[in-house]
Amino acid sequence: MWQAVTAYEETLREKHGRKQQASYTRRKIAAKGVLQTLTDWALDPKVTPGFEALVAANAAKFTGEYVVVEYADRFSAEAVQAAQSKLKAYGVEVTTS
Repeated sequence: MWQAVTAYEETLREKHGRKQQASYTRRKIAAKGVLQTLTDWALDPKVTPGFEALVAANAAKFTGEYVVVEYADRFSAEAVQAAQSKLKAYGVEVTTS
């Protein structure tokens, strides 16, 4: 998960030309925990700016939705299906090992 946050912060650095923390994301993880944060992102019908930035940077494997699908056994079927739908809508294919 922290690799995903770091990847998003890198897209913010490129966008703003300086180091920029994903403060909202970090606060949400601290308050709700990693699994609940990922579940919330997956179930939200909207995508986050971080999702869009990572997909645009060819780093979709660092999106929360990708993590949910990749580790589907840790999430509800509803969350996994929602994450798969978002990824598919953006042309992202999940490859699991």
